Amino acid sequence: MKKIITIAVVSMLFSIAKAQEYQTFCVDGRMWQMVDDPRELLHKARYFTYYLSGDTLFNGISCLKMYESGKRNRYEGAVYETDRKVFFCPAGRSDAVLLYDFGASKGEIVRSTWMEIKVIGDTLLNVESASVRALQVVDVNHEGNEVLWIEGVGCEKFGPLYPSGVVAEGNFDRLVCCMQGDRILYASPDIPSRITAVSKSTSSPLGLYDLLGRRVIGSPRPGIYIQQGRKQVVR
Repeated sequence: MKKIITIAVVSMLFSIAKAQEYQTFCVDGRMWQMVDDPRELLHKARYFTYYLSGDTLFNGISCLKMYESGKRNRYEGAVYETDRKVFFCPAGRSDAVLLYDFGASKGEIVRSTWMEIKVIGDTLLNVESASVRALQVVDVNHEGNEVLWIEGVGCEKFGPLYPSGVVAEGNFDRLVCCMQGDRILYASPDIPSRITAVSKSTSSPLGLYDLLGRRVIGSPRPGIYIQQGRKQVVR
């Protein structure tokens, strides 16, 4: 009996430790798959991707470069992370803006040039059998716009660059999923994201796109693709 209790306690402590392990945001190769209008998933919606690739320096600080591909196709700026805070250095500017403070506590106000955010709670999300911490936040000047800040992912609705949950009128960009390689770190529950297997020998189905938003012609190579708002895996 004592042995069983000991094993249970050890297992519980391991799970807690795993859940509390901080999930780093700035990782080379991280990708955020976006859709520009989820209301038109089956028709006119366009997929595009934010991704981190390559090192750079900003005021002597080591950063990762962030690009966007599939919509505007441009270099967005540089990001870096320190003390669980994520900073963004927009292209062409000489200042850094605080995007996220994953170390903030309930009741704390997070301020930056772009926002004034209040942390109203925190929760754990189960992602690929692991627990990831997320902060429940709301923009102080726009009550009711509650969103989650997910460690390693960013804003669960609007992707990495819109932390406040408030976007410009007419902007319908939404996060579909966040990935590292072929591993899905987070998939939006509001946008179809079911993964289905596709035979490698099958010719490219109508409307099959890669994670950079490019339409695939012919037989797709092994990897993850998007078709009609759903992720498909070609093996």
